[in-house]
Amino acid sequence: MLKLVILTTTTLFLLAQITSADQHVTSSTCRSYVTLMTENLMEISARHYRDSDPEMTEEKYATYFKRDTTPTRMFRERFGAAASSAQFTKFALTLAYADSPVASGMDADKLRDELNDHLAADELEEAREIIGHILLIVNDIFVEGASDDCSVEKRCLTSTHKYAVSQTLKDELARLKTDIAVEKWEELLGIRPSIETPYVDDQFFTILGTEPKTTSRLSKRSAEGSETVKSNKDYVVLTKREFKKSDTSAELSFAVDCSISTILVEATKQCGGMKVYHPNSTEGRPLTWLEDKLELKVESSKRLGEWSIRSNGEVKKGCQIKVSALSTMGFFLTTVVPKKTGTGYQVIHSTPTPYLSLGCLLDFYGLKRAKAGTTYVAEQVRLVDNQGLDIIDPIKVDTDVNGAVSFFLPYGFDSLRSFRIQVEGTNAAGTKFVRMAPKLIELSSLLIEYDMSEVIIRPGLKVKIPVKVTNYGTEQVIYMDVWDEAQYSSLKPTQSKIGHNETKLFKMFVDVPEDAPPGSFSKYVVLGRTKRSAQSQPSVAVVQDKAPLKINSIVVTAIINSRFAETTIQTTVTNNHTIVREAEIDVLLPVDAFVTNFTMDVNGKITVGQVEEKKKADKIYNKAKQIGVTAGKVASRQKSDRDFRQSLMAAAGDKIIFTVTYQQLLYRYDNSYDYSVMLNPNQAVNHLTVDVHIVEESPLMFVRTPGFAPRDTKYDAKSVADEAPEGSIINFSADRRACHVKYSPSIEDQTETSSFGLNGKYSVLYDVSGQDMFGSMSVQDGYFTHFFAARTLPVRPKAIIYIMDISGSMSGTKMEQARETLRQLINLHDENDMFNVIFFSSGTRVWKDRELVAATPENKLAAIEFVDTHGWASGSTNIHHAYHVGFNTFEEYTELLDEEKSWMNDEMMERANRRKNQLTDYWKMICFLTDGMHTTDWKTNDEIAALVKARNNNRLHIHNVAFGSGADYDFMQQISAENNGLTRRIFENMDAAASIRDFFYEVTNVLMTNVRIEYEKEKVISTSQNEFDYISKGKEVIISGRINQDTIDSATLLADKDFAYKISGKLTGRGSSSDMVIDFEIDPFKTSRVASSKHQIAQFSERIWAFMKVKKLLEGIKTSTTEDELAAKTAEALELSLKYNFVTPLTSIVVMKDADRQKVVKELLKDEEMKVTATVAPVTAPVTTTQYLGGSITTQAPYLTNPVTGGNTGNYGGVYADPHVVLPLKSGVNLCFNWNGNDREVHNLIFHPKTGLAVNGMMVKAPVGINSMNGKDRVYIHTIAFIVPKSNANIIFTPNNITIAHYGVEKFTIPITSQFSISRQGLDFFVYEVHASIVKIQVKIDGVEYKLMIHRKSRVPHVDLIFEDLTHKKTVGKLDGVIGQYYGKGVHLTTSEDDEDHALLRIGEELADVKKYMMKMNPITRTQEPCWFSVSGGEALSKGEHSRFIVDSLESKPKYETTTTTSATTTTVSPEDPASNDDSLKSHHSVLTALFKEK
Repeated sequence: MLKLVILTTTTLFLLAQITSADQHVTSSTCRSYVTLMTENLMEISARHYRDSDPEMTEEKYATYFKRDTTPTRMFRERFGAAASSAQFTKFALTLAYADSPVASGMDADKLRDELNDHLAADELEEAREIIGHILLIVNDIFVEGASDDCSVEKRCLTSTHKYAVSQTLKDELARLKTDIAVEKWEELLGIRPSIETPYVDDQFFTILGTEPKTTSRLSKRSAEGSETVKSNKDYVVLTKREFKKSDTSAELSFAVDCSISTILVEATKQCGGMKVYHPNSTEGRPLTWLEDKLELKVESSKRLGEWSIRSNGEVKKGCQIKVSALSTMGFFLTTVVPKKTGTGYQVIHSTPTPYLSLGCLLDFYGLKRAKAGTTYVAEQVRLVDNQGLDIIDPIKVDTDVNGAVSFFLPYGFDSLRSFRIQVEGTNAAGTKFVRMAPKLIELSSLLIEYDMSEVIIRPGLKVKIPVKVTNYGTEQVIYMDVWDEAQYSSLKPTQSKIGHNETKLFKMFVDVPEDAPPGSFSKYVVLGRTKRSAQSQPSVAVVQDKAPLKINSIVVTAIINSRFAETTIQTTVTNNHTIVREAEIDVLLPVDAFVTNFTMDVNGKITVGQVEEKKKADKIYNKAKQIGVTAGKVASRQKSDRDFRQSLMAAAGDKIIFTVTYQQLLYRYDNSYDYSVMLNPNQAVNHLTVDVHIVEESPLMFVRTPGFAPRDTKYDAKSVADEAPEGSIINFSADRRACHVKYSPSIEDQTETSSFGLNGKYSVLYDVSGQDMFGSMSVQDGYFTHFFAARTLPVRPKAIIYIMDISGSMSGTKMEQARETLRQLINLHDENDMFNVIFFSSGTRVWKDRELVAATPENKLAAIEFVDTHGWASGSTNIHHAYHVGFNTFEEYTELLDEEKSWMNDEMMERANRRKNQLTDYWKMICFLTDGMHTTDWKTNDEIAALVKARNNNRLHIHNVAFGSGADYDFMQQISAENNGLTRRIFENMDAAASIRDFFYEVTNVLMTNVRIEYEKEKVISTSQNEFDYISKGKEVIISGRINQDTIDSATLLADKDFAYKISGKLTGRGSSSDMVIDFEIDPFKTSRVASSKHQIAQFSERIWAFMKVKKLLEGIKTSTTEDELAAKTAEALELSLKYNFVTPLTSIVVMKDADRQKVVKELLKDEEMKVTATVAPVTAPVTTTQYLGGSITTQAPYLTNPVTGGNTGNYGGVYADPHVVLPLKSGVNLCFNWNGNDREVHNLIFHPKTGLAVNGMMVKAPVGINSMNGKDRVYIHTIAFIVPKSNANIIFTPNNITIAHYGVEKFTIPITSQFSISRQGLDFFVYEVHASIVKIQVKIDGVEYKLMIHRKSRVPHVDLIFEDLTHKKTVGKLDGVIGQYYGKGVHLTTSEDDEDHALLRIGEELADVKKYMMKMNPITRTQEPCWFSVSGGEALSKGEHSRFIVDSLESKPKYETTTTTSATTTTVSPEDPASNDDSLKSHHSVLTALFKEK
């Protein structure tokens, strides 16, 4: 007897609600994982179409969003009901159901490589699944070994996980968008429109387009320029039937509902003649022959009800009929089985087996689009075989199928019958609908079980994995095999006879070769088959790193002197293996720390790293690699926080001690200093200790430690207990000016949360007592450090209006973070503070109209309720109106302007005076947050800024947060700067809410402003910084200075008169109600508590000065406005970095043995000598000149006075290799990208319309086997042609010949066998170096230089090209072509504050994401230069698509057209049109022009 449990729910993701066979749990407090995925994908898709639609003008955009349209609503308007696109639904569900394949070792970067491979092969299903894996692995959730709450059936996320997963999804899709074509990206998301295509068997999901009236842009982008595109509908299966035996006649019925527009009937030739009948019809429509099958496609024409198919005669055995329909309604089927361990279910990746539990989940989509107001109700689910017969009784469900339906079979099936899932129901009008899963669910008599999750596979290791096979069929021979992508596996035995209900054990062997790259992974599929049944069981395994060497000990010693911390991490490793192994040190550094020392002690032999200037370090390191010398290089932070990693090869038995030292300055925040050291040894360590020695000049108020915690944890010192947690000890000195904190975790402590040991940070929080009004001093050896925190000053009361953006772009995570920020800021107010809250989008929502209220507990609660009720995103962004309402609210609390007084009556004036007097001593501020740009009208940024400045009239401080990458930071900064405020850019991440809160709290809890600290100029000769805009509550300013040595020397001679030799100082600033002046003195002979301690950093006071000086100079380098200023600051920063051994962005540490270093230096000196010799060597050769019609050929290599063979290549761009394009657009900005083509295609590289000059290149495809890293075919430039009208000549360069075609003269070809040159009318070229494999040529056209290197013996013979700066005066005017299009335009680079390796590059009006990259070596100059890489192949910045630059032949000119838009008309100008003068064309300024105008 088959038992059945039925579960139904209206949520989209039912799997999250199943906990057992007979229990149904719902949760109203959490959103399901699949809903989160769907909403995020909808938001990403909507933003994509908003940003990329060329017809979405700013005016249209503003009008569109006046309707309070959120991204999800915009998505629905474009694509119908939420997730009505089947491919889109499938993507969301794939992300939701994805299982992390292994417990550990899976590298997200490796997954991304695999993802790119699948996309290149158009394997979207696999690509989507890998994205799901990446979300899990990057955020450490849903992996083996995680808690039960993170299992697949309980994916209701915490807020932290929501933020993390949402942000990761956005980041991954944003990365992909720059890496692949836009069309491919849209197809991946399931939003790619295409024309209607025939139904393909068992391909359930086929995304079609949207209606033209919804967006004409999609129609234009549809395949083959189709003018009409169907609505967002998919072919779904209505019924399928197979006839096992012949019959005299056959009939099949099916239901047509109002969501169906087209019906497709297919039948095999065994069915004979067939006709289709719609309701109440007597004349059927016959099926017609199409290749080897019968087919009929008919429009439903709203003939709803029961249709039928009838045969005209005998139906033969094997007849198969399938009825599918173009419909907006369908479902996505997922099968699940119980988890092997614990409770709950997991998605099944193999064939179900009889007698075992099975669950089916049916997620419906698209019903809201079917018909407005129509509600479809699923009444029953049927499991039918190929003949349409029920294999079990129909399952009654009775639920609105806008959500999901599921059923669960606790005991599975008692036979091997195959079946399809069929859902039947009706709508409110009584119309019946039927949907069938297209794929047949076949049961197998075999059950295959094995577990790869606990298996560790490593290079050089062979492992054995037991495989259990159970046969539920009759006794028979079972044939077994295993397949894996990497071909590491085998299975024994390959066959065995297994009885009914019997289980036998097989063995799978995985033999990983030594050269297998760690982090690579392979899919494994164990296959079993009998004569009548088959089974497969997939899994994934990762090649992990070779077992790391055993770490004997980690000893961390930190010394903190006057807030300056020096941390030394000593790691001892022993190679206990019998072979050579790699020993590695991996240290996570604080963001602003400088590494100062790195040593390696191998069996008592010590190697010390030397700090070198970065370019010199690069030369040493590269030369060491070239000559085979072992060397290591440590550079400053680039992208990753795991930025200090070094390794060396250790022989068997070697004992290695790595020692890393870094220094940092601790800053006071929230009334405490936070020292943290990061530890991640990736194993438990027998001897691990952390010793922190604190020595301060002033008594320590407290020292506390919260113990070990995850790296991102932040602490409030007030919430940490004075008592040390288990494993830690805190001991104070008698005078309480020193403290020792010791942490010694046991093995049990280290492995409490992970068998891999500790992974996080150990923190110590402390504060010092403030005794003097001017702060405290630390003096040593002629250097001093001055700390000032204004501890004794009261916090000035404040009146604040919080103005927060709630436009549609804030929806999702950003809105949640903004609400959380407001809640915390409101709760932090003192009772005497006054405040109000304003939300804005298209309009505004004000908590208290034109009023400020006291921050009483009751008002705080009411304000938070307002935030929770109204803080939801929708609408457009009206920045000007938001400020206007803020000024209206503050109006009566400030000094009124004349225009404000003009409309007030006496009563209003009296109230305004009363309110103004009430807030006389208050700070008055607006805290403003937005994530976008002003969109509701045509006011420019400058106009809005001017209006804000005039209305404010210096009455309020305006502090702005530009939230996210889409915010206009420059605009926000302009408003703050003009209104006595500050601006902070905060990007979207998990800590965004805390960052916003901290910034607003800091700028609104000000103790002093305009702080200036001065010292006697003749006695103090250098300070790090002495002016500060403000000092906030809980924070501290630090000034480090150097005392004039003459002062010290004179004072030493007259030490008994030390009063006369103290150094006077003055601190000035504005307090809460008045100006402050504090006089103080520095005693250069003061006895230092730090100097007398045994825990002392050598020259600590001097090093603090140097540290702060270098930091200040590095900041100044970024803001330098002249070349001289930049050079001076760079030189000084480099000098100090080298003197004090700091690894900064200007320096690197190079680690190698002394003998090896001497060898490398000798080799570098040889290179320099050879370079000098090559430069001065004379060129002598016999000269032979041959005259020809139009010019002369000289068979001598020309003497090149300055050949480009090395050194500075800043003025040269290039196209070389396969093909790699490098373009120096302006000083410090090199653009690079890859440009691809097809075999024999000719591309225009450069075109100068004014002179007609054209440079064309013909592509050639590499032979089979020479593929790029992503598996795609490589292409090279085989031939380059110069079309030079001014010289009446075309010149074509191939790997073996040069062809010259003068206009009106027959072409002639010269083989390249020797040196020669040709000159004619402004055209010169010189073949100056000829070898069997390499030829070098210099071409000059009108004084502009081009160089060619021809590779004749390469696997793919090709031509490399470099060229002089194309902004040359001879090329003045507009350029075009693959290369030329980027020159002669404004170039603006905006780097990310959070990640300096990513930036936005604008060229003209085109904008693209770029990332820092080291370009391939220039084959002619033999140098590498950094560049900004456009992963979109330059197309994001290009004038047009790839096909735009294809020309008919090597000697053809391109036929470009330029479109010029004015306010009233659009004019197309041909390049040959004399009216196309650049100066005469005035283009309409878009938002991009306003945002990224040249400074």
